[in-house]
Amino acid sequence: MDVDKAARKPAVIVVAASGGKDSGTALDIVARTFQGRRDVEVVALTIDEGIGDYRKGCVKAVADLCKRLGIRHEVRSFRDAFSITTDAIAKRLEKDARRKGRSKANADRISKKSPCTYCGVLRRSLINRTARELGAMALVIGLNLDDTVQTVLMNITRGDLVRLARMAPHTRVQEGLVPRVLPLISVPEKENWLYARFMDIPVHKGSCPHRGLAMRNRYRRTVLDLERDSPGTRHAVLNSFFEMKEMVLDRHPPAGLTPCERCGEPTVGKVCEGCLLLEELRGRGR
Repeated sequence: MDVDKAARKPAVIVVAASGGKDSGTALDIVARTFQGRRDVEVVALTIDEGIGDYRKGCVKAVADLCKRLGIRHEVRSFRDAFSITTDAIAKRLEKDARRKGRSKANADRISKKSPCTYCGVLRRSLINRTARELGAMALVIGLNLDDTVQTVLMNITRGDLVRLARMAPHTRVQEGLVPRVLPLISVPEKENWLYARFMDIPVHKGSCPHRGLAMRNRYRRTVLDLERDSPGTRHAVLNSFFEMKEMVLDRHPPAGLTPCERCGEPTVGKVCEGCLLLEELRGRGR
């Protein structure tokens, strides 16, 4: 008997599970793929951003699916990690908007940031930190074809080639960053919904109350219109992205990362984006 092999810890694969159809589909597929493997442990990770009853329903949906699949479920919250919630962030932004004489409907125009901007950055930071603490060799994200094409177009229209090159899936490992895997990157959103329905996956059907302020909504409508008028557009954009990414990476290789002076997360500067946003929020609260 190989004692070293027997004592070796299983490789950990963390699946970011939000409670929606896409992450539920990804979690179900990954768990079934490695079912019975002693050398691999699949762990579901849910981030509770503090969004009223919406996120509570999401956490329950993931917990129910994990119980069915027999896998571990880890939950981390913004409140514990950052001492703030997304609801509190939205209230501060709304307060600023009203102070400047603007309506709640135009709250997202007080700056280039909406609640979704802060929530997204902090969520990604906490996911990476937790996955690293869990010893993950890979982080599975349930982004579908529609999500990915929207992000590609957002980065292109902003002229942000560096961010385009940094998009998952990650083919180059960087210190401190758990490589992201996107098993559903070429699967349309509706097909994930069909899989979730067919497999009877527990899904929270509510919508985030802050979703209406997201800039992504504009690109979501654009992608749907393009696909309706020219079927196959989404896959064409995805294939172009794969080719562009390698060329952009050659020209803009990943910058050297160092631990953030405040939280320890990897960053290209002295202070990471998450900590900068938290500092800005504290200033808004004064």
